[in-house]
Amino acid sequence: PDSKTAPLAADVVAVAREGLAAVNAMARTDRACLNAAVFAANELRPQLLHLCDALFEGLLAADDAAPGPGRACLDELVELVGHFALFDQECVQWGSASRTTLLHRLLHLPFRYFSAPRHVDALFPTLAAAIVDNDRNA
Repeated sequence: PDSKTAPLAADVVAVAREGLAAVNAMARTDRACLNAAVFAANELRPQLLHLCDALFEGLLAADDAAPGPGRACLDELVELVGHFALFDQECVQWGSASRTTLLHRLLHLPFRYFSAPRHVDALFPTLAAAIVDNDRNA
């Protein structure tokens, strides 16, 4: 994470986790509705991508400062990006010259996401959704 990024406050992490969990639950129960209402909505897309980016940055800064409740929130965020990637694989390429892409953020998560079963279960389906049958992301 950017060294200038302040860790997210505990109450912000708690609210973010609940919101992400609700959206992920909706994706698991009615993906078509979520796709139409959120992922396909051109007016919401940039805000959702920016929110994901900002949460990645803040949660990773919080994790570096003091591991704790942000880890569950980060798992929810990784899952949400996976649901978004199932709708549109190119979303993980969102970024700019001054901002890293969401795919880069996923690939540079802490080592536990590549080794601990709970975190692997969050990351690997998201990576599969982002790169399978997509030469640009693979």
